This record gives sequence, C-alpha cells and structure tokens, in this order.
Amino acid sequence: MIWNQAIELLKKNIQLGLHLTPGKSFKIVREIPPYTCKNYNNSEGFRVQVGTNTSVNIPLHMLETIFEAAKLNNNTYNRAIFETNLPRELNAKPCNVHSVGKLFEHAGIMEMIDKRNYQIL
Repeated sequence: MIWNQAIELLKKNIQLGLHLTPGKSFKIVREIPPYTCKNYNNSEGFRVQVGTNTSVNIPLHMLETIFEAAKLNNNTYNRAIFETNLPRELNAKPCNVHSVGKLFEHAGIMEMIDKRNYQIL
C-alpha cells in the first residue's frame, strides 16, 4: 500500500462520532478533514476526543510520517515509531500513539496484532 491509497481510506472510512475503541467512553472522532489543526499551522486532519474535556489534533502529515516510518519498520507501527518520529507529540499526549493506531485500524490500513503493535495490511 502507498500513502495515496492510505489517505483515501482514512477520508472514506473515518466518520464523525466514530468510537475508535468501542465500549469505551473516549477516543471519539470529533472532526474530520477538512478540519484544520490549529496547533499544526492549520494543517488538515482529525480531532479525537481523548478525555472528558480533552482532544488531540492529528494532522494528515503526522499520519503520513507514521505510515512511511512503519513501512520501513517491517510494516509495523508501535510506540517506538511514534517516539522516534514525533517525540514532542508523545511527551505532550501519550494517547496520540493509540489514537493514531486506531485511526489506521478503522480506516482498514492496519490491524492490531497485539496490544502494542499494528501491522500494515
């Protein structure tokens, strides 16, 4: 799979109100592209509610960075990939790791192979 295919799946399969972790109260998609992530120079992306009054912005360029890094890591995405490529975001909100993985999973780009790793399909 290439990034252009992945971005189309993200835009097609991730909808408003989607619970990324079914059965849980949080990780709910609240905004979808063309939403602008203000803390990322108004880049287009998603906003995911991760707490009662807390959300994370996940711009498409962040997803592309993670996708390309996972391809170089034997098609595997995990916390180490996120930490290597986006340490500032990891330190600010560790829940970014799982939110990104769940976006990829629900889009049909990756599958969760255990509680810490996702594999590109």
